[in-house]
Amino acid sequence: MLTGFPMTLISNSNTMVHTQNTLRTYSSTPVGLLLTNTELFIYNTSDDEPIELLFRCPYREISTLATGYLHSSSTKGLPPAVDGVLIDNSATQGQYSMKLTPTQGRAWTLMSFSPGDTPDIQRERVLKIVAIINTVKEETLHKSTTSLKSSSSSKNLAASGHDNITISNMYYKLNGLIIQGEMYLSLQRMSFIQKYIRDPKMNVIKKCTDNYSFSIETKSIFECKRVETKIVKHHATVRLSTEGERANIYIFCIKKPGVVQYLEQMMKIIAEAQVVETHSSNSVDHEHDLMEQSSPETSDVAFGEEDQDGIIFSIDTVNTKLDDKPTHKPLKNNFKVNSDLLTNDEMMWVQSLIPLRHTDDTLELVYSTKKHGISIRTFFSRLTNRSPCIMIIRDDLGHVFGAFTSDPWNMEKTTHYGSGETFIFKVRPESKKYAWTRINDDFMLSTKESFISMGSGGKGVGLWIDEELLYGSTNHCETFNNEILAHSTDFKIVDIEVWSPAVKKTTQGNKMMNATELFGTRFTAKPTGKAMSPYA
Repeated sequence: MLTGFPMTLISNSNTMVHTQNTLRTYSSTPVGLLLTNTELFIYNTSDDEPIELLFRCPYREISTLATGYLHSSSTKGLPPAVDGVLIDNSATQGQYSMKLTPTQGRAWTLMSFSPGDTPDIQRERVLKIVAIINTVKEETLHKSTTSLKSSSSSKNLAASGHDNITISNMYYKLNGLIIQGEMYLSLQRMSFIQKYIRDPKMNVIKKCTDNYSFSIETKSIFECKRVETKIVKHHATVRLSTEGERANIYIFCIKKPGVVQYLEQMMKIIAEAQVVETHSSNSVDHEHDLMEQSSPETSDVAFGEEDQDGIIFSIDTVNTKLDDKPTHKPLKNNFKVNSDLLTNDEMMWVQSLIPLRHTDDTLELVYSTKKHGISIRTFFSRLTNRSPCIMIIRDDLGHVFGAFTSDPWNMEKTTHYGSGETFIFKVRPESKKYAWTRINDDFMLSTKESFISMGSGGKGVGLWIDEELLYGSTNHCETFNNEILAHSTDFKIVDIEVWSPAVKKTTQGNKMMNATELFGTRFTAKPTGKAMSPYA
């Protein structure tokens, strides 16, 4: 799992004691909360500073995870706040926040970052993140115990206490870039967390704000070896090769004084991951089956949790948001009305594909060729400022397919735009999602009274619709590595529906946050062009 959330870090900037009250003033810093299978990270994501790791904590070292409303004053009768930030769960007003207290070190008070949210929505977001952390923590501890039991007959690394390593200040070679960061390797996953982006001369590229952090399953690694290629001075080059659906080769540079020791530890953990996987596959223990069995061709089991207020959250603790599998298992249908193109089961499947932060959003029908007419002008006018959007298309032979777009459709752009959360999919006669491959960033392209297009490279465009919304074409493209979506390359359009989260009425107007605005380019990749949408 590699899941990120945009947050605001709340810090105590000043404390004054006046009569019976303690008055506090707070400062806020934009941060990113990153959750992996075994620990969480907090990164500084301020635009005027490079990405910096502020805090990391294994789930087992979380002492308390409290929630409540942020307050600036308290009476002397209340216990002091450990980090100088007071949250009060008995109150019903203020900014709803979460306070994470590790077994050692300072506490961290975080608040959901989404300026357009109402207090109730903000509270739900915080509670949902807390539910995810608690669920992942419990699952991680359970899986760790199960793995130890299943491999107790062989003296493995997990039993000896060497089941994970961290390599700081290393480099990841990617095309013409050298990404500085750190690697975390455990029996479950290998994660690389980016710190700086450098050019081949090792100069920091300040204007490049894309994020190249990634996470892969350790069991998919079949080769780990040192190679003679020299990339970074005083560093040895190590090659990791993976197999499976996302087979790839990763080139890392590690400081020479410790490379031999790191290689030995890495190879032991990778070998042990294969042993644990073998034991897990052959185990007949019923409890172990419930936790471990999942076919790679099907979506993983999702876990649900209900808090004290009856709010139900659906949590997926395995998949990343950029793979071809569902992100979660919905517990209810969030489509506001019935679709003319999708059955209830198909609506639930489409809903399972969207990013986790939208799992509680109510989806309303924004545009329909049946209800609003066949017009590209109407299409663009009704989708002004709307993001994300789910577009559903039915062709003349009954095939149903569509696209998830993370940013608003823009008819003034002359280059591709959008973010890495964009994907296309097929619903009928078969259901399949095609996520971003990272080969190029040609997500969305549209021009006034001309066409709508998604993806490029390879044999052509992934999805193209003409200016009359009557005809389209689909080909394999490098952006999504997709198959033909319709019954054939060229098809006739019968119906189009576009769904989007219902606009929340706030004092700031009805502006919706798109993926780029919400996360920033450190969390979602986007093209180098910096022009903003005229609808934003």
